[in-house]
Amino acid sequence: MKLTHVPYHGTGPAIADLVGGHITMIFSPLPPAVGHIKDGTLRALAVSGAGRSLVFPEIPTIGEAALSAFESTQRYGIIAPSGTPATIVAKLNAALRDALALDDVKVRIAADGAERAPGSPEDYRIDIEREQMKWSTFVKQL
Repeated sequence: MKLTHVPYHGTGPAIADLVGGHITMIFSPLPPAVGHIKDGTLRALAVSGAGRSLVFPEIPTIGEAALSAFESTQRYGIIAPSGTPATIVAKLNAALRDALALDDVKVRIAADGAERAPGSPEDYRIDIEREQMKWSTFVKQL
C-alpha cells in the first residue's frame, strides 16, 4: 500500500478532514475518534494495540487484520524535570493514582478508550526506554 503522509496540526483537524471527505484515512488515537465511530461518521478498520479495544471489541487489531506481531499503543503520562526529588515524584504519582481510582474518572477514561492503569514512575521509565529502543531500531532498519 502506498500512503502519502499529510502533516496536520493535531488530530482534530485531521478527523474533520476525514469526516469531510478531504482525506481517505488517518491513524488516530482512539479517544478523539470514539464519538465519530459510535455515531457512524467514521469506520475504524483496526486498532494498533496488542489486544482488542475494550470500547470496541469487535474491531480487530492490526496484527489480526494484516501485520502479524504489529503493536503500537498511545501512551499518556505525566513527567517532571530531571532531578525532581523522589519525594515529589512519589506524591504526584500517589495523587494521580488516587484521582484515577475515582469511579467517575474511571468511567470517563474508559468511555474515551483508555484501557491501561498507571504504574509506578519506574514502570513508566522502563516503558519509555522499551518504546524508544523498539522504534529507533525500526527507523534504522528503514
